[in-house]
Amino acid sequence: MIYLDNASGSHPKPESIYQESDRALRSLAGFPGMDSHAPARAGATLLAAARREAAELFGLGRPERVVFTAGGTDALTMALKGLLRDGDHVVTTNLARAAISRSLDHMQMAGRIALTRVDAGDDGRIDPATLVRAVANRTRLVILSHGCEVLGTVQPVEEVARMLSGHKALLLVDASHTAGLVPLHMDSWGVDLVATSGHRGLYGPPGVGLLLVGGDVRLRPLREGESGGDPSLSTQPLDLPWSLEAGVPNMPGIVGLLAGMRFVNQQTLARLREHDTTLIKRFIGAVGLDERFRLYAARGDMPRTGTVSFTLRGFTPQQVAQVLEQVHDIQVAAGLHAGSRVHVMLKTAPGGTVRVSVGWFNTEDEIDRTVAALREMADAGVKQALSRAGA
Repeated sequence: MIYLDNASGSHPKPESIYQESDRALRSLAGFPGMDSHAPARAGATLLAAARREAAELFGLGRPERVVFTAGGTDALTMALKGLLRDGDHVVTTNLARAAISRSLDHMQMAGRIALTRVDAGDDGRIDPATLVRAVANRTRLVILSHGCEVLGTVQPVEEVARMLSGHKALLLVDASHTAGLVPLHMDSWGVDLVATSGHRGLYGPPGVGLLLVGGDVRLRPLREGESGGDPSLSTQPLDLPWSLEAGVPNMPGIVGLLAGMRFVNQQTLARLREHDTTLIKRFIGAVGLDERFRLYAARGDMPRTGTVSFTLRGFTPQQVAQVLEQVHDIQVAAGLHAGSRVHVMLKTAPGGTVRVSVGWFNTEDEIDRTVAALREMADAGVKQALSRAGA
């Protein structure tokens, strides 16, 4: 099997993730930070270690402001619904994924917020000056997706944060498609909130994510219940992380994420990103020479992740994915990957694109075999290719 859908979730994981998650499930018990027995104390120690690892990775000086979530969507929901109030103005972009755009659209349709969307340029890059010009006196929040899950473009977060420094608006960065690849320094750049999944470039298990809360930002809890902190309180604690962490934590997921972050730090962001971008440039260089393919990717020397999208003349994206899997045992993604707005911009709606996204365990040989399979498919034509796939 050749797995090229790492933008949906990295696979396989480093062996340490499997081992540590399994060990946590077998050895930890009780409520970490609440119960006094040894398995719970061990869990509390690991929770603290994971907070420190995440804070260091994202340049946040206060580990207690690292909140564990059920994933990237959960982290974004906590930030959006915990921060925004009726009458607030929000600035976002057309590159925002559904976890952002659906929440904002819902609040806008309910008359709760005013919403401004800034479109990316033809190259998939958000112009910082255009984004900041959309900020008004009543703007509460600016949301920027660090990496695009369709094009692989990386947005200039540091520049945007610097330009926003004279405004009251807070900056929320969705790092779900750059965490583990692209540096992000919250304190030194002036980023207020970072949300990310744990199961992509951080190589953690699915169902775990992070919300990092900078400065003195305060978020309303979306859930109440037993948590760390003062157990005598009749209401949810006000201090982080306990104000946002209600219920027994997902220790196998968090411990697996800790192992993933340690793997990332061991390999280094620079090495991981160089590996991914080298492979994706190899794919672009090969497929881009064939006029039957239309590529959608970061251009030239633009900052990028290990993601690229394409279409093949005469085939729907779903047909391409079907043939790749059933004939060649190659897994890719097909369809609308980040909601419809990116694809409207690219003029690839409603069918979307085929997306190839690499990870640490992919190889040059796998890229070459995928390119060969695509060329074979293009040469055969849709009827013959689908016939080989048994369709």
